Amino acid sequence: MNKSLVFATTIGLIIGFAIAWIIFNGGRVDHMPNAEISTPIGKPDDLAANSELSAIGSVHTPSASAETVSDEKAISNIQNMDSATSSSNELTRLKSQITNLEEMIVSQAKQSASRYANLEVKFKQAQNMLEQQGQKLESISEEEAKAILPEPFASVLARSTGTMVETFKELQTQEEDYDWALMMQQKISDFFITHELSDRVSVQSVICKKSICEIRGFEAQRDIASQVMSAMSAQPWWTFNSTHSSTGDDEEFGRYFYVIARATP
Repeated sequence: MNKSLVFATTIGLIIGFAIAWIIFNGGRVDHMPNAEISTPIGKPDDLAANSELSAIGSVHTPSASAETVSDEKAISNIQNMDSATSSSNELTRLKSQITNLEEMIVSQAKQSASRYANLEVKFKQAQNMLEQQGQKLESISEEEAKAILPEPFASVLARSTGTMVETFKELQTQEEDYDWALMMQQKISDFFITHELSDRVSVQSVICKKSICEIRGFEAQRDIASQVMSAMSAQPWWTFNSTHSSTGDDEEFGRYFYVIARATP
């Protein structure tokens, strides 16, 4: 009896231990997969809110590179606008200057035309007064002048009137004093050649008769010939008391001078 009881008790313990082990291991097997799932910490509402914020951020938040490109475009547009405005202002300023210059030119042209008209009126008045007294200003046609003088001097004389033309005509008909004419022509020519401005002035012709001399030439620039003539008139052998001269600038021949002088009888 005692052995059977011990045996039965032992078998019961073994079976109980086996059942407990199976139950214990079975619980661990059922819950192991859940342990491998990563479950976020927090309340369900918080998790949903975080999910919505994440979605909104991913859709609406611009990247840094997009913002940089946008800024660069804005700066470029502003610079282009500034450049266009500056060019427009410069063009307006230039147009204004051109308009002012045109107005000045027109104004000066009107003033010159007015002065010329006044001089022309006075000249005609003087001519009329002389004609009323039975006199008139001596003149010469261009054809007559070209028959005697080369250009540009013929045109100069044709545009002249009065004493200058009168003296020129007298020179054409005056008897020649050979000795006086030769001496005076030589002195005048030598003075031009030896003057300190001789490299800037040249004499084309010197013609003398009895008391009248005609000088024709060219100058490198304005007033060169007049300086030489002024120095020559101070010479003791210069006995001319009436001198008429004309200078000008011709497109073909350049600057020229024409002088006709009458000596003291």
